Formats: sequence, C-alpha cells, structure tokens
Amino acid sequence: YSRVRDMLSTVSEPQRATAPTTTLDDSDVVLRDGSTVHVRATGPADVDGVAAFLGDLSPDARWFRFLGGGLRVERAARELVGRGTGLVAVAGPEETVVAHASFIPETRDRAELAVAVADAWQGHGIATLLLAHLAQLAEASGIATFVAWVHPSNRRMLQVFRDSGFPIKVRFEPGLLKIELPFELVRVADLPEAGR
Repeated sequence: YSRVRDMLSTVSEPQRATAPTTTLDDSDVVLRDGSTVHVRATGPADVDGVAAFLGDLSPDARWFRFLGGGLRVERAARELVGRGTGLVAVAGPEETVVAHASFIPETRDRAELAVAVADAWQGHGIATLLLAHLAQLAEASGIATFVAWVHPSNRRMLQVFRDSGFPIKVRFEPGLLKIELPFELVRVADLPEAGR
C-alpha cells in the first residue's frame, strides 16, 4: 500500500464528499525521476492535445490502449474528452499531454477504466498517479469497482494494477484479461503513493 497514499492528498477533503459530480483541483506532481507533470481534469479544449498525444503513441502503445489498430485519433480524442470522467497529465511550457486516463460508468457502481502514457514517460509513476486520482473521483461518485480490459502481454499496465494497492480480480477472456479493481473493500484515501 505504499504506492498511492500521498498522491491522494492533492484532492481536498470536500471533494471526496461531493457526489455525483466531482472535480479535481489541478496539481503539479513530482515524479520518481524528479520531473514534474501537471494533472488536471479534461475539458473540451483538450481535444487537440489528446489527439496529438494519441497520434504520437507508438503503434504498440496505441494497440494496448485501444486493443486494436486503425484508430482515427481525432474521433477517439473527441470521445475520450466528451465521455465519462477524464484526466490528463501535461508537461512543459506548452502543456503537452503525456498521459490520459478516464473512467466511463457501466452501472451505477461500476466503471470501465482506461489509461495511456506516452512512451517516453512510461515507468515514471504517471499511470499509478492517474489511477489514484480517478479512484478518488469515482468513489465520490458512488463507483465501487473499476473494470479494465488488458492484453496479457501488456505487462506494464498489469504491474500498475498489481502495485496499486487495490485488491485485483483477474478473469481470462479470449485474448484478453478482465481486471476488476474493487475499492469498496479498501478506503481509497488509505491507498499508497506512486513512489517517487
């Protein structure tokens, strides 16, 4: 549980109690390597930045995120920004999107989760950081379980889930793993930090 706890301190106590509409205060976060990213909620103005981010992902990273090829990045960006609850991590003075994560409710207490991190930024704790922030927002909205579909060869994402501090349930589907992260058993505010 040492991975997510301190990250959650960037979300104020009143936000934890707000439901069903929740927001996240923008925050600057120092990563494991000492670099800094700015984490904030997505908005309509992020469509171009998210499209550029998706277009810059390596073919493997894009395939892992969408579990297929032939992605139309502009359309995907519009859908990602317009549906569910999304966060971006941006870096540099141009605020380049280096990661995107979101959840889309499936039922009143379950939501599908998806995360992608730019190739050059992988391994710095950004996915774990975004997962922690999304869990905070989801819990405040009454969501008790995240569901993620992951290709078995996507070892980095599987490791993020293992290291998150959430109990995980894994179900094998043809060519995919269905990962369930039930956080009603764990107080989200007690989860570990992403490790710097």
